[in-house]
Amino acid sequence: MKSSGLEETLGPCIRRFRREKGYSLNQLAKRSGISNAYLSRIERALDEPSHDILSRILAALDISVTDLPEPITNSARTSDAQHPETETHPKCLIIEPDPNWQSILTRLLTDEDFCVEVASDRETALEFFKTNTYDLISLDLTLDPERRFYWGSQLLEHLKTSGYKIPPVIIISGTENIDAVIDVFNHYPIEYFARKSHLYQSVTRRELREIILRIVAKAIRTRKES
Repeated sequence: MKSSGLEETLGPCIRRFRREKGYSLNQLAKRSGISNAYLSRIERALDEPSHDILSRILAALDISVTDLPEPITNSARTSDAQHPETETHPKCLIIEPDPNWQSILTRLLTDEDFCVEVASDRETALEFFKTNTYDLISLDLTLDPERRFYWGSQLLEHLKTSGYKIPPVIIISGTENIDAVIDVFNHYPIEYFARKSHLYQSVTRRELREIILRIVAKAIRTRKES
């Protein structure tokens, strides 16, 4: 049933529905396939979800856009009509186990109008690839930090041997193993590598934004020409 509160915005509305359904923040994040940190920012109205992310949250809550308060419903429909997600926003898949870095990279990319999806592990990333295509992958090589096992490179190999078209990849990783980095550069379409320790500097993040925009613009031009 719709709320009569005209002042309610999308984020608090999602939080209200989550609580009514009895889900914790962590449970809804897992059901919708996004990070805790990103969902928390959405609920606090610090980030506005893309159409795709909103659809996944509503599906996880087992509600539709028409269940939202009227002003939000109208706003969502107007936004969909004016800004079709698949036509106007490049898509990036962030494959990153650390919730803090999920939030950092999500904010960096959504600030540049990317449609962002987040996978915390290899299995989730593979599920996303079954139903989506991406303009960019942001990949942490060490997807299992505790085991120090390079699932990142194994994921790329699995995508390659399974016939998926791998989009441009940027490596954002804390690994100090330069041999592992060189190996993925030699075998996959890696466009850029950055250590997480360097990205705490605002100048480096600004440079990364510019690099990402150039990479994606080139990939989109190539796709349109092919």
